Amino acid sequence: MKKKNKWNGENLSILSLGGGVQSSALYLAAAQGEMLFHKYDMPDLAIFADTQAEPQSTYDTIDELEKLYGDRIPIDRVTAGNLEEVKPDFASIPFFRPGPKGRQMMPRQCTSQFKVEPIIQHIRKLVGAGPRQHVKEKVVQWIGISWDEAIRAKNSPLKWLETVWPLLEKRWTRGHCLEYLQKQCNENLVFFDEIVKRSACVFCPFKSDTEWEELQKNPLEWDRAVAYDEKLRNLEGGENYLHSSCKPLKDVRLDTFRDQMLLNFNNECHGMCGN
Repeated sequence: MKKKNKWNGENLSILSLGGGVQSSALYLAAAQGEMLFHKYDMPDLAIFADTQAEPQSTYDTIDELEKLYGDRIPIDRVTAGNLEEVKPDFASIPFFRPGPKGRQMMPRQCTSQFKVEPIIQHIRKLVGAGPRQHVKEKVVQWIGISWDEAIRAKNSPLKWLETVWPLLEKRWTRGHCLEYLQKQCNENLVFFDEIVKRSACVFCPFKSDTEWEELQKNPLEWDRAVAYDEKLRNLEGGENYLHSSCKPLKDVRLDTFRDQMLLNFNNECHGMCGN
């Protein structure tokens, strides 16, 4: 495997790390030299944008990745603050609201404000670009989008930022990523206690009922989600809910909607923040 060179301040290459299945698999494969393609070697560093509202499993995943290969691909952690403490109508999550034509999902701003923008600002800081200053360097951003969700792959609107998708180059699906992570678990004795989960905030509405049930197994995180759901009713309009049934989360019979998977890759993150 080619030895990783220390970044010399030019041609920065970063990996957007969300701590979910795809980006974790990409990080591990890159660190082991299995993602070399075209003119790119492994990334100089990874960036994890912390909403401070991630489930503990996500933080555990980031910690384990850093223990394993932080010497090869350092992980920078950035944050725009605690999403849980921000008024939901300021940094809107895509909660549900009943209407005359059926339920509707509210616009989403959280991804942009708490994931994409902190990463972009950190990159600008790394290359020494001040506020409103033009970025002269060419920066390459690795994004963990898999073959089965290729519709999410979108080029960066920033001229100085080139987006690449190594998993697409390898034609790895989410299933391939899960198999790869399981292999890593088997080969690394000090690794994940369980397979990596999809990355999403504790109170993210993009959850299937199976995922809500999984959250219930962690009382602290479930209580946080229930409290956030209750807080939504204090917004203008009042009828705002985390669950697609437009009922209070604590009252929902989750088995009723077990097979409804709300996550739609085209409507979720636009692929700029990692996952």
